Amino acid sequence: MVKKNTERRSNEYTEGECDLFLNKTVFDNKCSWSLDTFPMFENECQDQKYEDQLNVYAWLWDAEKMTLCYTLIDAPYEMVSDAIKWENDPDKKYKIAERMIYTEKYFNEIKEEFFQNSTRNTFIEIPEEKRIKTFNFIPDLNFRKDLKLRVKLCRTYINSLLNK
Repeated sequence: MVKKNTERRSNEYTEGECDLFLNKTVFDNKCSWSLDTFPMFENECQDQKYEDQLNVYAWLWDAEKMTLCYTLIDAPYEMVSDAIKWENDPDKKYKIAERMIYTEKYFNEIKEEFFQNSTRNTFIEIPEEKRIKTFNFIPDLNFRKDLKLRVKLCRTYINSLLNK
């Protein structure tokens, strides 16, 4: 069991708060409530902004490694309830809920409360080990140089506007 980092760090060019710093590695966790945002079958990170975010954390914590961790979690009760509340057909409610819930116990609880008369039987639990996906990176020192340059250019531009 680990606790989320709550320390925010900054330097002359950037600031941030990584989710975890352990063994010279910065970690950032992205919680997905939908398979649409969970990279179930990806072998490489598809979102450059997350790698950039990790590079900032690596700079601030002087990390040697970076890990982006996606976790697929069941949608909260209120979210599931809101998604199905206007639907009258129990089978359509079932279909909506099975795209938001990945554990059998929770799905059965929701089914019992909201659509116990559904005739569908297509729910498949996704095992916990398949609901975690990690991508590992090495800090990019060129990213730091580029960021420094962009910050300096922005500051110069802002100062030129302020001094007019």
